[in-house]
Amino acid sequence: MKDKYSELLLHKYEDKMKFGSAVKLNVNDYKPNDILDIVHELNYLLLNEEKSGSLPRMNFLKSNEDNAPKIADLDRRLLTGILGGDTSVTLSYFIEDDGDIFIEPANDDQIEIVYKKSYTIDSYTIESIADILIEAECDDISRVSIRPASRRNRQLPLLRVLDFITEYHGKNYCLYKGKWASFNESYMEFIEREILKVNEYVTYDENYNLLDSVVEKGREIQAASPHTYDQVTYTEYPYNIFLENEYQYKLLDRKSLHRTFKSVEFADLYSQDNDELIHVKIGNTPELRYCIQQSLHSADILNIHRDIL
Repeated sequence: MKDKYSELLLHKYEDKMKFGSAVKLNVNDYKPNDILDIVHELNYLLLNEEKSGSLPRMNFLKSNEDNAPKIADLDRRLLTGILGGDTSVTLSYFIEDDGDIFIEPANDDQIEIVYKKSYTIDSYTIESIADILIEAECDDISRVSIRPASRRNRQLPLLRVLDFITEYHGKNYCLYKGKWASFNESYMEFIEREILKVNEYVTYDENYNLLDSVVEKGREIQAASPHTYDQVTYTEYPYNIFLENEYQYKLLDRKSLHRTFKSVEFADLYSQDNDELIHVKIGNTPELRYCIQQSLHSADILNIHRDIL
């Protein structure tokens, strides 16, 4: 089939296409006519070629009367998970919303939760949000919104910045951009294959072990240069300072020097020799998810805006 349709425009974009709830192309530039031609070619293949299987995709729950009880049950599970400290509930580092980017606040920025009235959360964490929801006696997570205190016009439903997956009546459901969706069997098989690929890319290097001596060395460098480094105490920062000096990396932790995305911290370190972003997170499963999500978003933006660092 590949040889049969080698002259199609689709063939040119073969390595840049992803199939899910939609067909997604990752390209730096394109001609508008190309999009029309690709849609035409996809339609032709759909009508004229035998299907070899179902595409991995998410099936979204439509907001209608039939699905209302199911959506309400899933919302209650999510709220219970937040209030109960379920580690499967996580916050998005930042999201794209119709061209706008909603991000984790900068160091001194504040975030507000809105439910009947506004509340300022102590930190951008599930735990702080849970405290507010308990205080507000929240019983409907779908009515909760979130916004930066400095930009209240950027208010979004809280569901838009949450990640959550649960099993309901024998099916796996996830929250995707504020909407509930189930996975078809092909999607689950796809996820299992992707998980198996992890070990193909992961390496273990003891040179990066988080030792007390490494952190102490970083703290010494930090204290000796108060005009260069912020004088904060959390462990990741002096560890990143040590790596910066040990391997001549560029320190990005707590820095937002680029003009295009002023408040986004793209990574903790940058290797100019290898053109690599380096993300550092100390913690458990929620912190790992946060780190992975941050790296995915950063990579997406850098693929389009290569000049921002």
